[in-house]
Parts: sequence; C-alpha cells; structure tokens
Amino acid sequence: MKKNMKQFLCILTTCLLMVATCIPAFAQNSMQHIQYYDDGSYTVETLTIDKSSFISLYSLTKKGTRSKIYYSSDNIEQWSVTVTGTFSYGNGSSTCTASSGTAKSNTADWAISSKSSSKSGNTAKATATAIQYLRGHEVQRKTLSATLSCSSTGSLY
Repeated sequence: MKKNMKQFLCILTTCLLMVATCIPAFAQNSMQHIQYYDDGSYTVETLTIDKSSFISLYSLTKKGTRSKIYYSSDNIEQWSVTVTGTFSYGNGSSTCTASSGTAKSNTADWAISSKSSSKSGNTAKATATAIQYLRGHEVQRKTLSATLSCSSTGSLY
C-alpha cells in the first residue's frame, strides 16, 4: 500500500510539473512608429505580440506581427504590408521558424504589383510594391518592407 502511494505521488508530481512548465504568455504589447515623407504622406508601423506565445519545458516560442500602413497627406489609409513571424529562442540564440506576408490596397488608386516574404536567422520580412494610378496612368511606385526580429531572450523588435 505504501509503495502504491509513493508511485501515485511520483506520477502526480510529474504531471503537475509538466503542466506548470507549459504556461501561456498573455501579455500583449503593441508599439507604433510613424515615418513622415517630404510630400506629406506617412507610414504607421505597428508591432503586435501574439497572445498565443508560450513557454514550455522544451522550447520558448514567440509569435508577432508587424504592419506598415501607408497614408496619403490627406490622412487616408492607402495600402499596407504585414509580416507575421514565429520564433523559437533561448540558450543565447533565436531562430525564425515561420514567416508569412500579406499586402493589400485600401483604395482604387493603388494596386499591389508584387509581394514577397522571407525568413533568415532570427528575422522575418515581408516586402510589397504598390503602384498609384490616376485616370489609368501610373503616378508613382512605392515599396515598403515590414521586418520582425527576435532576440535571444524573446524580445520582438
């Protein structure tokens, strides 16, 4: 009977330790940066850390999104590019394990002509080029990139 109680306590303790080492990280940060251009237009860059990031006994994982939105000088949202990256980190290093990118136009004046996403080392990147048209003629092209990196301690930047 005493041996069965020891085995039960050992199994219970092991299960509790396994559950306790897989803790969801519910902190969500959102940071913005604004860049102004000579013509009065500007971009708003936002970094958001996903609530589904987690810590487990075997790995540390963070997921985040960085969006860059282009606004006209009239403060109207024109188009945007977004990168989403998933990172594993710890033991003095970090690695981007997944990267995806999207781009979308919010007005009829702008059309997305190309978009791409990539990952390298601890960085996820999405790049898009949009063309502004006026009466069917190209007025200007803009290329925007959104880059997301992770430090060895799990800080997204």
